[in-house]
Amino acid sequence: MIIKITKLQGILLMMSTIAPTAILSVPSVVVQLSEQDAWVSIIIAMVAGVLFSLLIGSICRQNTQTTFLDWLRVRLGSKAGTVIGILLTYYYLISVVIEMREFVNFIGENVLSRTPVYFLLIITVAVVMYGVSQGIVNIARVNLIVLPVSLLVFIVTGILLLKNIHIENLLPLWEHPLRKVAQGSVTPTTWLLQVSILLLIAPFMSKPAEAGKVGMWGIVLTSIELGIIVVAAITIIGSRLISIMSYPTFYMIGIIQIGTFLERIDLLFISIWICMMYVKMSIMMFATFHCFIHTFRIRNEKPFLLCLGLFTILTTLYAWPKSVDLAYFSKTALIPYAITFNVLIPVVIWLLLRFIKPNPMKAGK
Repeated sequence: MIIKITKLQGILLMMSTIAPTAILSVPSVVVQLSEQDAWVSIIIAMVAGVLFSLLIGSICRQNTQTTFLDWLRVRLGSKAGTVIGILLTYYYLISVVIEMREFVNFIGENVLSRTPVYFLLIITVAVVMYGVSQGIVNIARVNLIVLPVSLLVFIVTGILLLKNIHIENLLPLWEHPLRKVAQGSVTPTTWLLQVSILLLIAPFMSKPAEAGKVGMWGIVLTSIELGIIVVAAITIIGSRLISIMSYPTFYMIGIIQIGTFLERIDLLFISIWICMMYVKMSIMMFATFHCFIHTFRIRNEKPFLLCLGLFTILTTLYAWPKSVDLAYFSKTALIPYAITFNVLIPVVIWLLLRFIKPNPMKAGK
């Protein structure tokens, strides 16, 4: 019996694909433009993400038999399938490199300041590659433990922060024009558009036709989580201070103290966040390796898995040698890059599927 990903596991995978990096900086990114109306920007991003998930779902419903790239090669032709596979391999490889660099930068700056970056990176890649070797179904199982625990910690943390909330920080409501609020929604929208990874994951689900619903629920639940974080940050810290902070979420959690015996709750949250990041990087690395293997039709996978790990380490170390280089890339090129691969390519695929009729002879093979 082949074990596949359930609907619940799929929803949690979507949340883990989006949330870990988003919760790190979502308040500062959105508040810089929308200030106290940042929660409206999150709602706009959620609506855009839900609409986009409908398009992804419509593509996934057409393929219920085989992996996405193999099906695409049969449906659109070998050349089109190969080109799309190469583009997706490139996208997910660069994405996982960005995630790893952000991860080791944060750990190096805030947790293990004396540990060399290259050592942190080697450990990170080793854990991630082991997860990839076990397959997406096992990653989903691990995520079924990690994400509920993180949500429990999230809820408990919220309860402990209630006494620090100042509702007046949300006033006045709707002070900013819609243009400003819409600009504030651009970055969270690009995070939510990562739901496009469902194209690769749907064939591993027990019910691939429900991929659209999985994406919608994943986006809605993640948006609620991000919205709560934004509102909490504004009411606790204030919009003026948030905009100049690098990691306002962890600063906010760091102020929790219960009497004189329980403090530094932020270390517990960071520990849970590290587990979430490992899951996210494993998902993205699985997408990279999956696209690479199926694009070039490689049968002996293990040697290439090791090579991919080594290549990831070297690329992560030398692509952005300084934190400021990655920050500049994130501010200037990351949004166009994400929109190109997460939106334009799925839209092109959807259009090609609509205008290119299936070949009965190929479909029967």
